[in-house]
Amino acid sequence: MSFRPEAGRLYADMGSISCMGFPGTTLDTVERDAQTFASWGVHYLKFDGCNSNAVEQSIGYPLMSKALNATGRPIAYSCSWPVCIVCGQSGSDWFFTHQEHVQPAAGSGRWNHPDMLIIGNVGLSVDQAQAQMAPRAIMAALLVMFNDLRSLSNTARATLQNRVAIAINQDPCEIQGRRLLQEKAPGALEDDGVVFLSRGQAVPYVYRSSLAQLSFTTGSHQTCSPGKTTTGLTDRTEFKVSIDPWGAVTWYVYPAKDTGRYPYTRRRYRMSSFHQII
Repeated sequence: MSFRPEAGRLYADMGSISCMGFPGTTLDTVERDAQTFASWGVHYLKFDGCNSNAVEQSIGYPLMSKALNATGRPIAYSCSWPVCIVCGQSGSDWFFTHQEHVQPAAGSGRWNHPDMLIIGNVGLSVDQAQAQMAPRAIMAALLVMFNDLRSLSNTARATLQNRVAIAINQDPCEIQGRRLLQEKAPGALEDDGVVFLSRGQAVPYVYRSSLAQLSFTTGSHQTCSPGKTTTGLTDRTEFKVSIDPWGAVTWYVYPAKDTGRYPYTRRRYRMSSFHQII
């Protein structure tokens, strides 16, 4: 992502000084700055919160929302205000911690945002890149990238263009996924995306479970690895998944009677057309 007004994407800060030490937006300059951003043709504003206190944020973030709307220009508003209940009424997308508590706040036109994808930048392993992409797919989060598209490796490009991950992310229902081992999904699931994520370990972690434990009925599943499909799993069949350190494994589970086509992309894709996937 390029934070340049001429590219339509801009970084700003609700505070006296931004996180990088540049001038920020204060309460008395919110309306002026919003009009300036609109005049620059900005369509995405990331509004950070460095060097401001809770009182200033509680006033400033809703004020910027109103000021942006008053410009008459459609601008996606990404704010750092960690109050999802109120911020969900003021902005399009917000940063957060403790995602299990804010899942219900996400929906059409408003999204939880685990910050930008840095896939393709120096210092990120393949496993770390996949571990960034996979949760965002399940969360239906905005896929905002911070990288140089001109220098992406083939591996990084394949991860970012992963058709399975994007299809899960772009589900028209815009329902954010949940961590099934902490809270069960309502009722039995027939088809959905599942991410197994390792947050460390020195060696690959082997996770054992069954479809029933993950709230799925009998079905087949496609793992997001090149050309790999496992069929014939029942809800009681035990399976194991090996997850590399700081890595992720992504599955798309669908009923055995299905042909492997994704329910909301049936006219566009068949499973055999997926390649170069996580």
